[in-house]
Formats: sequence, structure tokens, C-alpha cells
Amino acid sequence: MLLLLSCTLDPQGVLGRAALKVQAFGLPENGELKLSTTDSRPQTRTKKTKVRSDMMEIIYEEGSLVAGPVSISAEAYDAEGSLVGCGTARGVVGTDEVVIVGFASPSTSDVNCGTCGNRCETELASGVCRAGRCTGWECPPGFESDGGGGCHEPIIEVPDAGPPDAGPGDAGMMMTTDGGSDGGTDAGMPPLCVPMPELTDVACSDGVDNDCDLRVDCNDVGCAGLTRDCTVASCGRMGTQSWSCATRTWSACAIDPAAEATTTACKDGIDNDCDGKLDCADERCNDISQSCGIDICAAGIKLWNCQLGIFNLLCLPYIPLAENNNLLCGNGADDDCDGKTDCLDNLCRGRTCGSGKVCCADGGCAPGC
Repeated sequence: MLLLLSCTLDPQGVLGRAALKVQAFGLPENGELKLSTTDSRPQTRTKKTKVRSDMMEIIYEEGSLVAGPVSISAEAYDAEGSLVGCGTARGVVGTDEVVIVGFASPSTSDVNCGTCGNRCETELASGVCRAGRCTGWECPPGFESDGGGGCHEPIIEVPDAGPPDAGPGDAGMMMTTDGGSDGGTDAGMPPLCVPMPELTDVACSDGVDNDCDLRVDCNDVGCAGLTRDCTVASCGRMGTQSWSCATRTWSACAIDPAAEATTTACKDGIDNDCDGKLDCADERCNDISQSCGIDICAAGIKLWNCQLGIFNLLCLPYIPLAENNNLLCGNGADDDCDGKTDCLDNLCRGRTCGSGKVCCADGGCAPGC
């Protein structure tokens, strides 16, 4: 009887039949770990365990989850029962891969602000997490923030156009109903506006509603995200200038910092981002990573060893990063592990997604939205 019981509970036997292995790291001493794993059925299995070390492996036995992809949410509590970390990951049931979950503090994480899963983003707005509260809300170009995660279009005062026979000098380009341009009308019909694109620095600073949408200059969404090509004098490489509608000026010519953030660029002997540093002397060449396993969210990352010209063999745990800055919004990765990549993530709206491009509200990456 004792021998049979020993065989049944043999850890090696359990590991051999495991449907899923989850490794959690960065755990608080004497705290508690709670894992909630949802499979494709969908059904959710929850496991709670006392923390024995800062890194633990949790087993979901064969048959407890349906074979296929799963999503995992994790919460870490300290010895007093206070929430101190949140983590998410994805994996596949029935493989030999170990799913690694890292934890971000709920007091600073934009995807777990205050509580797990509380994202500092709404359908339009994005914010940052400070002291467990979402603040610093930003809206896409052409919208104004109400300070609490909401966005609204600016209220535009439309001036009185005057009597129907007002001359063309009163408001802007007008056209009569018979195609003339003398500012008059036929049969008492009001004058019509002739739409002209509001997509140049000149049109965005002339005080005229060029595209007839009742928005003038900087209040027009077409005046946000304007860019033009330029040449960086220090290295002679092509760059991009961005238009500031608020100051009516173009920025200095700049090159996308990600230009030196590929394994090819880091061994071509060229200063691709014009910062005066070649290849491995540039710190960006030591920040390159690739997923090991299914993807970075399900397994982890390997870091590029620039001196050797290879990726290190060690698979490191990955901690989700808030996808809310210009470096992450165009790198082709789901950095915060929410299933949305780059411009499809609300946090990237209005941010740079490549040289001369910004993330638009429709999820696209374009020179202008």
C-alpha cells in the first residue's frame, strides 16, 4: 500500500504526464501565487500555492486542460496578502515548452494599474500608471482629453456667414450653385465651400478651413502627424522632419532610432541611426532580442550577443512592456502581450510607428491619418 501510494505521487510521474508546465519568477518570500489558466473550450482552471522560492514551477496535469492554446493570468501576493505583482502569458497544452510568467508591479504597470488587468487605455485614450492610478491621458490627433480616459472632438465656433449675397472676401473660397466663383448665389441658395486638402504646413497655418469640415488649421486632424523627407547633415543619410502645428515649425531632421536595431544593421559597418556609434559600439545593438519557443509572451526571449554575432542560448523570462512609446509601436511585436501588435494596440495611437509614419485610429501606420 505504501509503495503504491509512493508511485502514484511520484513527482517524475506527474511531470511525465503534465499537460502544461508554468514557471513563475520574481515571487515574494512567504507569499502566495494564484494562476488562472483558460483553454480553448473555454474553461478556466485556477491554482493557488504558497511561495517557497522566488522561482517556482506549477504543473497542470494531463486532462485538466483541453489541448491547444491557453492564456494565463497570474497574481502574486506578499505574506500580508497584499497584491504585489501581475503577469500574463500564453502557451500551448501538450507541448514540452515551459511557459514563463514574469511579474510587473501594479503600482507602475500601464497594463496592470492598481489591480491586475486594469489597463491605462480606453477605446481612444491612453495613459500612464503612477502610484497605482491611471493618469496623463492622451487622445489621438484631432481629439481633446477630458482627463479621465475619455476623448471628445473640440467644440468649434462656426462664424456667421452673413447674408446670402455676402462677397467672397468674408470667409474663404466660395462657389455659386452654377459653378461661378463670384461669391453670389442663384435663387437664394447659400454659397458652397470648395474642399481643398488640409495636409500641408501652409494649409495648416493660413487661418482657413481649406477642406470644408468646419475645422481650421490645428483643430483639423489632417494637420497632425505631417512629415517630410530631409537629409541629416552630420552623416548624409535620409531622415524625417515632423511638423508641429502648435509652433508652426518643422523639427530637426531625425533618423528612426530603430535603424540600428537589427542584427544586419549591427554588422554592416555603417552608423545607421547617425548617433556617432558604429555597430556593436551602439547600445541598441545589445538590446536586440528574439522569442524562444512559441513567442515572447508564451516562453521568453534570447538576447543578441553583438560581439559574437549570435543570439545567446539562455532563454530569459519576458516581462510585458507597455506598448506606448515610439520605439515599441513599430517593432512588429506584441510587447504587452495583449494580443494586439503595434498600431492595433490603442496605446500606440498617435505615436510614431516608423520613419515618417504615425499610428492612426483605424490601426494603420501611415504618413498622415
